[in-house]
Amino acid sequence: MCNRNENLSYKYFKKTSDNSRLHGLGILKNALEKVFYADVSIGYKTKGLESYILINLNCNFKLTDALYQLNSGNWGCFQNKYLNFGLSQFEIELIKLQRKNTQKIVINEVVFQFSDTSLFINKIPNKSIPSHLYNIFNVLAKNFVHITKGLCEKPYEIFIPVFEESYQNNLQNKPSENNFICNSYFDYWGLYYESEKNKDFMVLDIINKTIIKSDYAIIYKD
Repeated sequence: MCNRNENLSYKYFKKTSDNSRLHGLGILKNALEKVFYADVSIGYKTKGLESYILINLNCNFKLTDALYQLNSGNWGCFQNKYLNFGLSQFEIELIKLQRKNTQKIVINEVVFQFSDTSLFINKIPNKSIPSHLYNIFNVLAKNFVHITKGLCEKPYEIFIPVFEESYQNNLQNKPSENNFICNSYFDYWGLYYESEKNKDFMVLDIINKTIIKSDYAIIYKD
């Protein structure tokens, strides 16, 4: 089952595994603060030729405010995708960071902490978080009625994506049709509601637009 706050591995990422240092993190932090109107903290660890980054964005406003401003083009600077060869401002800043460093930069986790909801986005293989972020928020907006149980209750934590535990245990096995397969950001999301008995972990089936209970859905960790 999903372990809630244990999946926010910020403390772990603050420590590097060797003496390697990333150059340009301060520039990335300042840029993201302007783009998302957030207080940004960045942690990382270096392993071999790769550096894994966790970004935490503390937004002093509600999720609905972000979605409204996203639709208006005033939040996230995603409209730049049409001006910068299909790249968002986040992706451009990541390219700048990569140019300042020799090790490969991997955005491993991005956390948006809104005043009413926290959104945890974990990287899955061969799929960059920055390049999918605009679509993630668009899908969130389109499914907002389902996520909020008909606008009656907003989850206080949203995990993107989730999949079934048995699938993680043996990724080489062909999963059953009931498994939550972690090959897309847009299949299954994990939700926590205050009203659910024992704070049960719920899963949003995005394709079928239904919410189901699952004792075995967990977050992918690359």
